[in-house]
Amino acid sequence: MYTSVVPQGVLAVLAVAEVAGQTGGLYVLQTNGSGGRWVYRLSSATVASSSAAGFQIGPFGFWPTWSADGNRLAFTQSSNLRVVEADGSGLRDVVVGGAALPVSDEFAPQYAKDRWIYFTRGQFGSQRTFWRVREDGSGLAQVSEQRAWGVESMPSPSPAGDVVAYQTNDVTNSPTDFTLRFISPLSGAIRKLDMRG
Repeated sequence: MYTSVVPQGVLAVLAVAEVAGQTGGLYVLQTNGSGGRWVYRLSSATVASSSAAGFQIGPFGFWPTWSADGNRLAFTQSSNLRVVEADGSGLRDVVVGGAALPVSDEFAPQYAKDRWIYFTRGQFGSQRTFWRVREDGSGLAQVSEQRAWGVESMPSPSPAGDVVAYQTNDVTNSPTDFTLRFISPLSGAIRKLDMRG
């Protein structure tokens, strides 16, 4: 006899409106398919203003990420880092990105210990760096190495918050080929694993 049980959990997804009249935005549902509900809806006006600002709602963008306690979602929209409560209330901008240093919509933000959120800034074709900020907007600081060029992105903090894995093109000098490194957010000490990834 064989049995299979769906693991219990809640998924957060980006629903993309493909045709006029469809609703898009952040949607959550149980892993068994029940309990689906909208957390943040994109109106046609939101889609139009986002498109006018150069934000493409499609393969890149939003990247919803759960807080450790499961009560909030962090995501990127129109060059900003945003947080919303899981019930859809309390939407707020944590970091407002400018044209010179937008919050990247190419990589998901990541929650870490003590409500830190790690995220990537910059855009394709320019330098990218990664930063952290507390979800109340305090403590904003660059964590990646202070360099005048290159791509250091996709930060993934350890559960303890003492080290962050990330990708860099320091070795490859390529906009699409990276190696992995680790950095301490406290001391800035870097461990150069430099295996492809």
